[in-house]
Amino acid sequence: MTSGSTQLTDSLNGTVLAELNPNAVTGLGSKLNTGEIIDRFMAIEQRRIKPVEDRKEQKVGELDAWDAVKMELNKLQGVTEALNKYEVWEARKVETSDPNVVEPN
Repeated sequence: MTSGSTQLTDSLNGTVLAELNPNAVTGLGSKLNTGEIIDRFMAIEQRRIKPVEDRKEQKVGELDAWDAVKMELNKLQGVTEALNKYEVWEARKVETSDPNVVEPN
């Protein structure tokens, strides 16, 4: 401990805790490789984000597939609505040149 300043020493490695030492130099002046530290933190975050992004891509693909199914079902519904009309099933037209073959109703 230095006289005249408030310093605490970490019991594990003997480093001065910067929060309680007004003379401590942190960041770029501390000669720490801050670029490497930041890169490592970013890699840790990417490991957490990657599975979420993969799941998102899978779900978006599934949603696109269901949208395609829905579109095809809507087309089918439009075609089948025409078959729902009474006139389609009851309409009959018969033509013949021989009047004795068919009798009109």
